[in-house]
Parts: sequence; C-alpha cells; structure tokens
Amino acid sequence: MPKMFRYPPNSLSVRRASEPEQTLDAAMRRKGAAKRTEGVSKNPALFLGCACLYRYYSIRLLIYAFCPNARNGVHSTLLFILAQQAYIMQFKDRSEAGRLLAQALEGRISSGAIVIAIPRGGVVIGHEIARRFGCPLGITIPRKVGALENPELAIGAVAEDGSSYVDSAAASVAGADQAYVDRAIEREKAEIDRRKSIYCAALGILDLSGRDIILVDDGIATGYTMLAAIRYLRKKKPSSITVAVPVAPADVAQEIIREADGIVCLYLPGLLRAIGEFYLDFGEVNDDTVVRLLGSGSNP
Repeated sequence: MPKMFRYPPNSLSVRRASEPEQTLDAAMRRKGAAKRTEGVSKNPALFLGCACLYRYYSIRLLIYAFCPNARNGVHSTLLFILAQQAYIMQFKDRSEAGRLLAQALEGRISSGAIVIAIPRGGVVIGHEIARRFGCPLGITIPRKVGALENPELAIGAVAEDGSSYVDSAAASVAGADQAYVDRAIEREKAEIDRRKSIYCAALGILDLSGRDIILVDDGIATGYTMLAAIRYLRKKKPSSITVAVPVAPADVAQEIIREADGIVCLYLPGLLRAIGEFYLDFGEVNDDTVVRLLGSGSNP
C-alpha cells in the first residue's frame, strides 16, 4: 500500500500507512524545520484532536474580536466558513516550497534516487530537492489538454512520448468535441517537442531503469499531467516512483497514490481553485531559468 505524508494547515505531518489505520508521523511548524515532538506517537488521535480544536477556537476568537455582534446565529457560521477559506498555507515562492519538501523527504530518499521535475515551475522545486540530497536532476514533459473556453482547466494530458488521456466526462462538460480534443493534443505534442529541443541540451542521457524516482511539480490541480508523467515513467522500469508536491487537493492525492508508490505533500486543501493562490510569489518560470537550473545539476 502506498504511503501518503501530509502537512495540513495545523502544521501536522500525518502518515497514512494503510486504510483505515492512520498514524501521526511528525509535528512540524508551518515555516519550519522538521522537528519531531515527543509523545505524538503515543496518542496521535488526541494530539490531532487538540490541534483541530486549537484551529477552530483561534478562528472563532478572531471573529468575536472583530465582529462582536456575530457571536450567534447564521452570521457567525458564515464568517467562520469564510475565515476557514482564508486560513490557507502560503509558500513564499517555489524555492521555499522546494526546501520544505526536501525537509519532508529527509530519510526517505535512497542513495541512488533521481529527482525528475515537470517543467517549468517543477524544475525550481526539483532543483532545491536535488541540491539538498546531491541527487541528479532530470525532467519529464507532460502537457495538459485545456478546455475550450478555459485553457487553464485541464480535461486531460499528453505525455512526453505522445500518449494521451482525456477525461471524456470533463471534456463533455467543457463542451470540447473530438475535433477540438484532437487539435489540442497535436498542439501540446508540438510544445513538448519544442521544450525537449531546448531543455534536453542541458541534460545527458538519464537511465531510469532500477532507480528510485522522486517526481516533483509545484502543485497538482486536476492531476492529469501528473498521472501522464507517472504512466510515462513506468515505461522506463524504475524501482519506484514517489510524487513530491507542495500542494494538491485531497481527493486528487488519493487518485495519485493509486498509481505512484508514494506521495509527499505539504498541504492538502479541501478546495483548490488555482495552485498560485498557495504562493505569495508565483511568477512565471521562463525557459532560460529551466535551462540554467538543469545545467547546474550533476547528471550521470
């Protein structure tokens, strides 16, 4: 059974060892270092319950302080829901998220592991992890297939080898017919080829056979591109694939661990509208930055 390591907003690290058993793996401060707390493993349910109560009452106290007339009734409930939505983990930038992920991966990376990043934002994350553990840094280039009216909304993805997957239900809801899907897939294949011609010049030939892969990105939204990457990398016959991301929706993370050997995620919100809302600085990463970061790594 794959394992999922989780960092919810109350700064706890929860390891899901098996269903329905849940054990608390570590307690961590939001910004900080992986510091294990004594007594957590003795009674994880009590510890987690106290953390949830702390979060609940801290939000309530803020509401009462600023809205004294909202102590009872529907106004209090609505304000609490709004406050919960505002209470999200935000990373300073991708570099900080990468450093925190590296801390979460401490002790879980084998000596022969290789970090594989999904460009472009994932390369910044992967660079921090590879630098921390002295691992080689490589890439795989899946591309999402966007909806007709909203290209940012994925309805499927194309892998680096041209294989594709489109969620027919999502495509139907988005009003994307087969002709549009076919055109979108060909467009993304062309973009994959363009990026390969630019990025691969900074890399040698990476042999992934028998290697432990740490597959990273700056976040997961629908999960289609990550699933496409996992399925493509499986063809390379690695020993294992562990997905490492700063943020992913809880339901999508459950889908990922059905195909990956493990997942490390710092934050699993119940609702994710856009990955960028979990970063204070989510500026675009350009091709030159990707090439520079890839070139600064040591590849076999």
